[in-house]
Amino acid sequence: MSSPAEVAPRTTERDRPWSAMLVTDAPVGCRAGTDIAPALVEAGFAITRVTSGPEAERFLRETGADLIVADGAGSPVEPMGVPVIYLVDLAQTDAAASVTDGENSDWVSIPACPREVARRALALVSRTHAAAEKRAAAEALREAFRHISTDIRSTNEPDAMTEAMVAGLGETLGVDRVWFTTFYEEGVPPMSAAYPTHVGDEENRPIFDHEKAKQVATRLWEKHTTLLIENVDAFPADAPGGQLAEWARVHHLRSVAAFPVGDLGSVLGVIIVATVDETRKWAPLEASLTSHVAQNLAYGIMQGRLIAGQEQLVKRLGDLDRAKSEMMATLNHELRTPLTSVAGYLEITLDGDGGDIPEDAAAMLGVVRHNVTRLQGLVDDMLTMSRLEAGIPSATAVPIHLDKLISRVIEAIQPFAAGSGVALGVEVQPHDEHLPVVFGDEMQLERAFTNITDNAVKFTPSAGSVQVSIAIEHEHTGLPVAVVRVTDTGMGIPEGELPQLFTRFFRASNATAAATPGTGLGLAIVRSLIEAHDGEIAVTSEISVGTTVAVRLPVLTTAP
Repeated sequence: MSSPAEVAPRTTERDRPWSAMLVTDAPVGCRAGTDIAPALVEAGFAITRVTSGPEAERFLRETGADLIVADGAGSPVEPMGVPVIYLVDLAQTDAAASVTDGENSDWVSIPACPREVARRALALVSRTHAAAEKRAAAEALREAFRHISTDIRSTNEPDAMTEAMVAGLGETLGVDRVWFTTFYEEGVPPMSAAYPTHVGDEENRPIFDHEKAKQVATRLWEKHTTLLIENVDAFPADAPGGQLAEWARVHHLRSVAAFPVGDLGSVLGVIIVATVDETRKWAPLEASLTSHVAQNLAYGIMQGRLIAGQEQLVKRLGDLDRAKSEMMATLNHELRTPLTSVAGYLEITLDGDGGDIPEDAAAMLGVVRHNVTRLQGLVDDMLTMSRLEAGIPSATAVPIHLDKLISRVIEAIQPFAAGSGVALGVEVQPHDEHLPVVFGDEMQLERAFTNITDNAVKFTPSAGSVQVSIAIEHEHTGLPVAVVRVTDTGMGIPEGELPQLFTRFFRASNATAAATPGTGLGLAIVRSLIEAHDGEIAVTSEISVGTTVAVRLPVLTTAP
């Protein structure tokens, strides 16, 4: 029999004693009638006795326990993660076969000495709790490293990434020094950071020789590994990484580790961590998590570099576009004044206010007037486009009866259509009931519909037709919209060119081949005007059949 000295009292500091649950319907011990409970109490356990497996499971769910001592011959118990010692009668083959060793379990054959059971109980509980604490510490370490990676990903600024990384590693690993530097590679920004921030030379760079650091990092990157030196004084000078150990000795460091930072097939930089006063055994989990942070940093640096380049490009393009718009506005203004003067004097001359002119000279001046008018239209288009791109708001916005506006458009274009042999008509639906009213700039919308209708007539051959229809339709939301469709029987537009139709200065290939005059600005202006009124414009077309332009505008109200 073991002596009392063999059962050492617990020394673990806790705010309560260990709790043990005995699952047995009778005292079980080293001989019949001897209870093991007193030995467990002496060892520091608070005892609860239950008599069945279901009762034990109910107690575990409601109260919990640090240890289960179960009679192997009794009813089975689901331990629910609690360490368990089975008391097994080896003479009972079935009971012995049902019990296996594990991290969370043990067994003792009976008859057994109560103090032996108590000693095994203490050992099992201590081992289980040590394993739980180890798992908790590992999870806490992983969580701390997740925070470092989150800080890296939370910014697109490479300098902010590196500062967050070195500070996070220094605090999480509890080391005295952390250095990071990139190497002089194309496409990699020159960067360095240190923890604490005063470590390094006046430029805050690692004091490890740059070329030697690159050699060490390249070797590690190629071998997909890290360099962990627990004691630099005991590290062989001729071993791989000896240069780093020698540098560490010169600078009075005790332990040092190096982690390559790379992207795709090349090494970008290196992270070096070190201790000053004491040696440090680098845990495999620490090395693995630090390597993962190094990967995140490499990705972040390259991604940040790419985003920064894109932002600079967008800014430059924006600056160029604004400069272009300002130049166009200035140019249009400078062109408009002399053109107005030329047009005015042409009218005076052709009216004979300056005296009679020969008939052939009048004909030539008529050609000049025609081209001046075209130039004025082009200048007007360019000025309108510049104003729209600059976001200059409409001067006037009022309720507009679309049927009246379209009637004015038809009236203005009717002579041109008649002269071209094109039938031009309009249809309003519903007839005189709830005619659509929209809100906007009347001059801008009239210009848009004039441009659409004029294009339809211009690209429709003689004996063709152009039909304009106005209707109220409903969106899927149930809200009403006014829909104006302009349908012609003209030459049509090649299907592949439809997506480019609203691009500035674009003209369909068949229109260019037919030498139909135009600047390519009209439909670009139309789309901008319609979108400025929260509307939509769409085009469908078929070669040699015709084209339909549909404009949808939100309805303000309806008029009887």
